[in-house]
Amino acid sequence: MGRTLASFNQLVKVLKEEDWGKFRRALRKDDQALLDELFERARYHAGPAAYASRPNPMEPIFLGMLIELLKRFRSLEAHVKTVESSAHDSGRLDL
Repeated sequence: MGRTLASFNQLVKVLKEEDWGKFRRALRKDDQALLDELFERARYHAGPAAYASRPNPMEPIFLGMLIELLKRFRSLEAHVKTVESSAHDSGRLDL
């Protein structure tokens, strides 16, 4: 017997293509790639999003995107602190 409901990953793809397709096409090419990456990042959280079972599936999609962006931001913050600390320790303060 087949599935009667689409998986959350399939839902993300359909929403991106159908609901956000016109918006995507109106974006510049480089922004289209960024939007595609955001939707791809949202798919990392498909399990929790499906478990949440929200009436509006865009809510967990957006939260998944935000979580991934925050993880990247924190990683970059840590990298900057490491570089600053290294520069400070070596006596180089002219970043």
